[in-house]
Amino acid sequence: MPAEYGRLRIEMTVAAGAGTRGQVFFVTEDDADYGESKSLVFDVIADGEPHAYVLDLGSVPGWDGTITRLRLDPVESAGRDVAIDRVWFVE
Repeated sequence: MPAEYGRLRIEMTVAAGAGTRGQVFFVTEDDADYGESKSLVFDVIADGEPHAYVLDLGSVPGWDGTITRLRLDPVESAGRDVAIDRVWFVE
């Protein structure tokens, strides 16, 4: 996927108390290792209701060339109730 698609939209429901931060990581054709420098942290609303998040991955240094993989950590703790409805790139 070309890096020109820099905005990611996530629709998900996070149970109350599940956490207040999520993170998206990416790797590129030129750098296949995940790392904090190639990630974006975002605030999560943990109230058991569906919410949409639009993340500007294009603002992250390293979001360039061909993106080969994404990893979504919807909350900072494992074992929490999260329902991901949809993830896609928007213009």
